[in-house]
Amino acid sequence: MKKISIYHATTYQFSETVELKPHRLHLRPRDGHDVRICRSTLSITPAAELLWFRDELDNSVAIATFSTRTETLEIISRLEVEQYQLRSNYNEASIPTLPHPITYTQAEKSALQAYFANASQDGGTLKTWLLQHGFLESSLAMADLPQLCSTIGLKVHYQARAEQGVQSASETIQLASGSCRDLAWLFVCASRQLGFAARFVSGYLINSQNRPDIGATHAWAEVYLPEYGWTGFDPTTKSATSGKHIAVASTLVPDAISAVSGSYLAGPDVSSSMHVTVKVALIE
Repeated sequence: MKKISIYHATTYQFSETVELKPHRLHLRPRDGHDVRICRSTLSITPAAELLWFRDELDNSVAIATFSTRTETLEIISRLEVEQYQLRSNYNEASIPTLPHPITYTQAEKSALQAYFANASQDGGTLKTWLLQHGFLESSLAMADLPQLCSTIGLKVHYQARAEQGVQSASETIQLASGSCRDLAWLFVCASRQLGFAARFVSGYLINSQNRPDIGATHAWAEVYLPEYGWTGFDPTTKSATSGKHIAVASTLVPDAISAVSGSYLAGPDVSSSMHVTVKVALIE
């Protein structure tokens, strides 16, 4: 078991006072048998009324509503979590080799139907890329996943992007570069093309040097494996997920999720800026 502290601060500064509309927050980790939340505080300035609920994908969501006009919006989440999933449940020695395409039960197909959809409008680019790297010809579908993960990490140069949004699979292939969310979405689309149910995951990552001053939010993918459940793969680190990954939320398409999202009403000349600080570290 590892104990981890997470600090996530988002600050918006406006040039004039504005009226804040409701904001949607994905900040609470996905707790369960693998992660336990020990402490959690959420500070919001100006004061907000919070409504917590589980969305259609069982993510923990808070809706913040405001009654005060302001020039600054500050949202600070402080967490302490215990991580019990210290290694991936994907183990090539224990997971059997299954023929391609993978076989799901009828019950699994019904429950996972939306996770098979190829949401990437790639015009054949993705299929061509998979053929070039020999994945569509393989007969060892489950054994392909670590290789697919590492291939994306090797062929696509990681580059942090300040711009919002996620590149399509074809854009990431053609540019051969992208952020962690771009690499994760390429993995999701490629996995679906290979016949796997896959989803996009957003959360936090403990960096290898355990330096909280360079912490950040992170994105990876999960694939549903019969009898093993949702299993994480992180093409940015070229490996399966481990105790360094703390999941916050999962989604069918990456544009549907962000840590903080919302809008405001103001005059046409009002400008705004945003600053985000994330610190993730082991508690000794």
